[in-house]
Amino acid sequence: MSHDPDPRSIYGFLQVQLAEGSELDDVVLPDEEHVAGQLKFASGAWDGVVSHHVAIRETDVAGSLFAAVKAVAAGGWLARRQFARLYERAKSTDDLLSAIDSLLGRIRESSIDGGRLHKVAMHLATDSAHRGPVKLGIALLGLFPADLHREVLLTLGRHEEFTLYAAVALDNGQDHADDDLWHLAKQVRGWGRIHLVERLAGTERREILDWVLREGFRNTVMDEYLAYLAASRGDLLAALSADEVDDQLLRATGDLLMALFAGGPAQDIHDYTDGAAVTRIYLTLMRDRASDLQHLLAVGAIRDFVSDSAPSQGWPDGGWDEAARLQFAAECQQLIGRAGWPPMALEALESADPVMFWRAERACNILGISTLHTLLQQLRVEPLESGKWFSAIRQVDRDSIGEVIDLAVEVLPLEEIASGPGGELGLGRQWAAHQCLDFLVQDLDKWPGVGWPLIAASIASPVIRNRNMSVRTLAAWPRSAWPSDAESRLRQAISAEPEQDVKQRMSAALEGRPLD
Repeated sequence: MSHDPDPRSIYGFLQVQLAEGSELDDVVLPDEEHVAGQLKFASGAWDGVVSHHVAIRETDVAGSLFAAVKAVAAGGWLARRQFARLYERAKSTDDLLSAIDSLLGRIRESSIDGGRLHKVAMHLATDSAHRGPVKLGIALLGLFPADLHREVLLTLGRHEEFTLYAAVALDNGQDHADDDLWHLAKQVRGWGRIHLVERLAGTERREILDWVLREGFRNTVMDEYLAYLAASRGDLLAALSADEVDDQLLRATGDLLMALFAGGPAQDIHDYTDGAAVTRIYLTLMRDRASDLQHLLAVGAIRDFVSDSAPSQGWPDGGWDEAARLQFAAECQQLIGRAGWPPMALEALESADPVMFWRAERACNILGISTLHTLLQQLRVEPLESGKWFSAIRQVDRDSIGEVIDLAVEVLPLEEIASGPGGELGLGRQWAAHQCLDFLVQDLDKWPGVGWPLIAASIASPVIRNRNMSVRTLAAWPRSAWPSDAESRLRQAISAEPEQDVKQRMSAALEGRPLD
């Protein structure tokens, strides 16, 4: 079906971006101002969190949307006014995802004219200037054969904000959607990749499962979401047992094992029955092929897991007996003890590439090499790198804590940070200095009396978490370690504090009571 979209629409905007060669997965949408006052999530993140971690509850949203859709599809002289109401409802609702299944079910059971409904769906999907109506339009298109509007779904689905909706619509609109889902999965990297791979995991096509195993599990949210699916459905054990194991598969195996050992939001090593067998083969291959810091990180993850005397979930089934764990630990120590790793890690620590730097920093941690000196040198040049402050203060001892505090006082804009209390969440690059301060202050509870200038700035910050961290640190110090002006500063903070729960914590700290 041919359709000329409104050039002011999100769909028209994305078409222009594609024509200019832009990647669509997380390009800023033109309706960003509409959501600017809300808590900003990465594209698709809110729907991703809701679909994975929030129980879907029945609301009245589906009923009101159904009534509006039915009224618009009925046509007549009121249709234009009814469409405006439908558009506004879809634009303003914050729980659209939870209403979609119920809405589509009601439509399927109704007598709404299909031809008119498809026109409404296309109008919403391609002519809307706001993401809510676009999502509703995509969902409604899923009621019809995908051939009618495939290119629309594939275009919108390339942006993470709409990938989930496009994936469901493509799946609903045809018997075999694997090719379309795979096509999209290769073009998105965040929550969209997660949604698509979860659907592709049900395929029996070997080439798709092999892609998931080697590459498709990687995403910018957490590899842990897809690691189990990749290893189990991709049959990692069989792939590693082949006569030839290529470098890509070897690298993927290490990354999958790290994600499985880390655990988290999805199934992990405790669910993966081939885990011990895969670990055994991987360590055997590492004897001759360990050559990259990423290999070292995987070996370090194995060592940490098998050295844990009592994992929180207990030991997995399937070969994780005491003898196997001792053998794995010994092999890991031999690999980690190789002389070539320290110079490789120290050289990479000087890299301007942030990915390489953090890989090197983690490698140094495995090797027992302090990175504090390098971190402080780099922070003097680039002081707003919060992760580096976090790593630095976690490495300090009694002799070096003062060096970290002195540098922070020198290079962080403490006077600007202490601009007065507010209700800010402190998310985004514009709050980088406040995030740095947060990581420093939260660790000062271990150093009574040290770092008061940082705490004093934090307690007057507009960022709520800064103020909470400063109060928690002060409360952890014995009263004898409080600087002479700490009590008066805290009383001033209490009188100015706009957040009632923070004010209560401040008062509790002042009176020596538990904070919570």
